[in-house]
Amino acid sequence: MPVRFGDFTFDDDRRQLEKNAEDIHLSPKEFELLKLLIDNRPNALSKAMLHRDLWPDTFVSEVSLAALVARLRSALGEPARGGGIIRTIHGFGYAFVPDTGEAAAVSVAACWLTWNNQRIPIGEGTNVIGRSSDVQIPIESDLVSRRHAVLQVSQTEVTIEDLGSKNGTWVRGERVRGPVSLEDGDNILIGTECLTFHNLLMPGRTHSLPGFAPVTARRKSS
Repeated sequence: MPVRFGDFTFDDDRRQLEKNAEDIHLSPKEFELLKLLIDNRPNALSKAMLHRDLWPDTFVSEVSLAALVARLRSALGEPARGGGIIRTIHGFGYAFVPDTGEAAAVSVAACWLTWNNQRIPIGEGTNVIGRSSDVQIPIESDLVSRRHAVLQVSQTEVTIEDLGSKNGTWVRGERVRGPVSLEDGDNILIGTECLTFHNLLMPGRTHSLPGFAPVTARRKSS
């Protein structure tokens, strides 16, 4: 089904992008990048996930992805640093911003995590946290399980549940043993990594873990 945003029409079945009924030329990689971002809207995709899907079994530098995004933005008539279609989430990845007529309620992420000076947006539905590169929220630490915990986001509640991790998940100083509802400002301990949950729609009070000092684990040498 074609997706319309602004003056553009994206048709995956016809492998075509049009602006005001005129064809816009995209390279195969540019088309695949735009398709990935549209298919996952409004969720942000990490750089690791984009690398995996765009260049499977091939090593490319991070500069390759940045250059590809810049070329796609140029084709869409956006400035190199982004505009109203492709949003940069600094330190994480990229997201497609839906047209306000299509999904005004989700054009800006209402929920996000902060970790290691990064802002990580959370999309509606299932968001897995873990060390694996194919999860929605990758955390690089040897003390974090590959699929460590899961956030479930609905319009009325956000919950977190541990996925049987080795080092556990903690919220408000207590170990998570089932689904736990999150409030704005909650600190979440994933292994030894401390994340803070933020929610614009359901603000609460800020919590802290007394005496906790985050520890960043060293990566195992290969």
